[in-house]
Amino acid sequence: MQQTIGRQPAFGRQQAIGFAILFLSATLSAPSQADTVSPQDCRSIQDDRRRLACYDNQFGLPVELLSEDNVLQTRVLEQNGEPVSDLEVRLKSEAQLSDNRFVIIPHKQNYLLPATYVDDPNGSPSVNALSAPQEQRLDHTEVKYQISLKIPVYNDFLLDNATLWLGYTQLSLWQAYNSDASAPFRETNYEPEVFWTKPTQWNLLGTTLEEVSVGLVHQSNGRGEPLSRSWNRVYANFIFARNNWAFALKPWYRLPEEEDDDDNPDIDDYLGYADFLATYKLKGNEWGDYVLSAKVRNNFKHDDNHTSTTLGLSFPLPGRLNGYIEYVDGYGETLIDYNHRNQRIGVGFILNDWY
Repeated sequence: MQQTIGRQPAFGRQQAIGFAILFLSATLSAPSQADTVSPQDCRSIQDDRRRLACYDNQFGLPVELLSEDNVLQTRVLEQNGEPVSDLEVRLKSEAQLSDNRFVIIPHKQNYLLPATYVDDPNGSPSVNALSAPQEQRLDHTEVKYQISLKIPVYNDFLLDNATLWLGYTQLSLWQAYNSDASAPFRETNYEPEVFWTKPTQWNLLGTTLEEVSVGLVHQSNGRGEPLSRSWNRVYANFIFARNNWAFALKPWYRLPEEEDDDDNPDIDDYLGYADFLATYKLKGNEWGDYVLSAKVRNNFKHDDNHTSTTLGLSFPLPGRLNGYIEYVDGYGETLIDYNHRNQRIGVGFILNDWY
């Protein structure tokens, strides 16, 4: 059965209002403060980094320090004379916040790009020519946003300091400026997952393996045929850090499906079998730091090679939001476009970056 975009103003407005409420609530909320302790032994230290390291050595990472202009997230501290990476700071802060029921912990990036431009919007998404729906009237300019959250389910699961998590990520493309088609949501991907993490602190080739995780993830677009897309994977994630650098290698294995139920049997040919992510934090100003990121996929095939790259730059702004610029070139930005090459650039705001 063919499906085309019809007039659906109510759906678009309701989903937009719901996202706005969630995004603003996450933006305006702040972590609640933990019980304070008297830091008399550290107050006399003049150097900011050493004073914060003193607090960390004596009391861990107290929650009240986490809300002070993101000081802990944006500086490289020193602990017993050794540098502490920004990634390690984030992991410690998550551990401190995991028992606070009034705090939503970010998982992946949370951002809103009110203006993006895609050079070739996929007006006829299909797995093959026979299943192609009627050509859709798509604007080159659309809104893109992502919401990504996680909650700890069980601490010290299987091993000491290991945590079992539930995560949820939602990515949407919204034809907000396409009034001729009643401004529909072109694509929304839903990505629930369950995963287990274990901090490691192993030194490897001049870097530190900060964390290892394994998980099970489902991703789908919640649509009927012929536009339905979905897949299930098991994955491992290895996160390394060195000072202002962070690296992640995330290989996965797609769980096989029955041929009759598989909406995208050749998805591995386009999205490959792993993500590689690199980020670098550059010192900014009193508002925060700049973060450069690059995520790369490749299917490692000589005869039909497909590479996908996402480049990001977040930059400091007053308040809790940062500015964000993103460039995408390749396949699988969303599931509906897994076999269609996109080139997109967008600008907007980001609540939290990768690390």
